[in-house]
Amino acid sequence: MIRGVCGRALKFRSNWEGTFGKCYCCQPDSGNSTVRDERGAYGNTDKENAKRARKAETPKQPSIFLSCSAPYFYPTGTTVQNAILKSREMKENTITQPISAPLGIIEPHASLLSVPYDGQLLYKVMTVENLLRSVGGNYLHFNRVDSYVDLSGSNPHADPNDGRQLPNDGLANSQVRFEKAPDFTAEDYYDKSRARTYACCFSMKNSNYIWEHYGNGSTKGKVCVVFEFGRLRATLNETLRPGNAVLECNGMRCYQIFFVNYGIIEYVDWNVHEANAKRLPNPIIYTYLKDKTKFSEEKEFRISLSASGMGEFALKDGSTIFFPSSLHLPFLFKVAIRDGTIRPMLCAPDTDVDFLHAELDKLRIMADIK
Repeated sequence: MIRGVCGRALKFRSNWEGTFGKCYCCQPDSGNSTVRDERGAYGNTDKENAKRARKAETPKQPSIFLSCSAPYFYPTGTTVQNAILKSREMKENTITQPISAPLGIIEPHASLLSVPYDGQLLYKVMTVENLLRSVGGNYLHFNRVDSYVDLSGSNPHADPNDGRQLPNDGLANSQVRFEKAPDFTAEDYYDKSRARTYACCFSMKNSNYIWEHYGNGSTKGKVCVVFEFGRLRATLNETLRPGNAVLECNGMRCYQIFFVNYGIIEYVDWNVHEANAKRLPNPIIYTYLKDKTKFSEEKEFRISLSASGMGEFALKDGSTIFFPSSLHLPFLFKVAIRDGTIRPMLCAPDTDVDFLHAELDKLRIMADIK
């Protein structure tokens, strides 16, 4: 489910829990293979996957839609600096009816990201209390990447620039505009994409660094949950596969709209690196870049869930959908422990292991705790 100031506005549901409706969104179709699609890629990237996903799912009753005009984008030349912006009268081309939203797709940007081998172990340090909440609620916790700004006060190690455009990319991105929405720039597109992107983070190394910086502030101690990447990936892909996952928004049911991706963080010189030196990057690239000076010791791997950065999602009554600061993705810890997705749990020396065992026993979970 997704939580925020509006309460449980969005929930993941099993597809057999009643009937559900149709998503609408901004999906420009220019017929020009060089035009960027709504996920920010050039050419025909993921086009066939998107077609298959939309063909596989044909809901009957609308319940959620995106209310907007459909901006088209026509980059020319090989660099952002040489981009030529076209403009026409918006009234002639504005789409006034809702357009079907792209359904959630499994790993649509895999070719743009680096992933570990299937047997790679992933380490996630958290407080005992947060672990028990996740186990009892059967979920993995995802933070919206731009919400780490709010967390930086309570966690000085949180990255306020998580998912943000690089400093040297901002000027060029702000000068590229969409044909049918000339007031909407590539910079705006990246910001909106960031505000609809969530991440669940792990480390690829069981280091002193992660034990020192994460899972602090608990009276019961901290624990490190160890996942096997290949099994975790297969489980989540099956959970989010079209036809398996649906969303409920304020009581209305619709197909889920999040793209799931997996990748190793690339650490760069934050004040020097340019992601748009050759062409405008897919928004997912910014989700997987961090400042090497501050964060390289994390050795971070993350799972991201992201929705389209175009337009505004709205319900049938016209109210805009709120993307809150965190999201809970269904995940059965009991099954994951049994099938080897979760390896032995590691505890800090001061962890109240007896308390942890007792609470897990109440949930009928037999975990290997070391």
